[in-house]
Amino acid sequence: MARRNEVVTGVFVLIGLAVIIGAAIWLSGGRWGSQGTVVTARFRAVGQLRPGNPVSFRGVTIGAVERVRLVEDGTVAVDMRLRPSSPIPEDPVALLQASSLFGDWQAALYPAAERPDIASDTIGLAPGVIPGRSLAEFSELSEHTSEIAANLRGITERLEIALSDQSAAEVSDAIRNVNLATEELLGLLRDQRAALDRLAGDVQDAGGTIRDASSALQGTLSRLDSATAGGRLDRMFASAETSAANLEAVTAEWRDAGRRLNATLSRADSTLTEAGDALARMNRGEGTIGRLTSDEVLYENTAATLEELRALLDDLKTNPGKYFHFSVF
Repeated sequence: MARRNEVVTGVFVLIGLAVIIGAAIWLSGGRWGSQGTVVTARFRAVGQLRPGNPVSFRGVTIGAVERVRLVEDGTVAVDMRLRPSSPIPEDPVALLQASSLFGDWQAALYPAAERPDIASDTIGLAPGVIPGRSLAEFSELSEHTSEIAANLRGITERLEIALSDQSAAEVSDAIRNVNLATEELLGLLRDQRAALDRLAGDVQDAGGTIRDASSALQGTLSRLDSATAGGRLDRMFASAETSAANLEAVTAEWRDAGRRLNATLSRADSTLTEAGDALARMNRGEGTIGRLTSDEVLYENTAATLEELRALLDDLKTNPGKYFHFSVF
């Protein structure tokens, strides 16, 4: 009886161990034997990834990490066994990331179109190997946080130095000066309010003048439009063209008269030049008239001859019978 109880207890213990082992395998995503598809990814570093860590797609576990190994070029190759019935994305890429705050890691698959930053890392990639990338570990983030805290501490110290009592007093003085400048500006604006009011009135008056001018211009344009519509503007243009033609004809006549006057003046100038030359010859005693005017003897003889001729004419008038004899028979 006691032996039978031991056998029953042993059987239950074996069954419990088998259930525990099967549950562990099921939870880790494994499969008995070598079923499923093996996908190999290349990473620069894998962090805390270990064999047995899950492989997921869209947040659903589709396999497990089977092997992690170093390759000759210094990168890390990770073999991931996927379940036979699990869908595999087209052109997959792998991303290693923490799955919990307790140091557990997982590999997540993504289509290359969704993560072009990972898909572009294909330099030195062996055939059949997909590109991969790992996120920073929590420890690395802590280190970066420590560096950021140190930088913030340095900035805080510099701010404390900058915001000393002296700098605070200077800032207070600057604020006081700004307040004084603001008060002076307000006083200036109050003083200039009357001038601004006058300026506003002038602007308003100018606006009225502009409106009146606009109305006058509108009336002028209306009259111009009516004149254009009634044909008066065309008649004005025709009259202007006729006047221009007449003016052009008068101008041509004046131009012809000017040419004739220029010819007459040229001839007169030539005549005056010749007369000047003759007078010059007369003054020099050249020619008959010149000799007559310059020779005194000739001048006296000529005067005497003229006097005798005058006396002869007087005697002829007084006594014509002395010189003329008429006989009819």
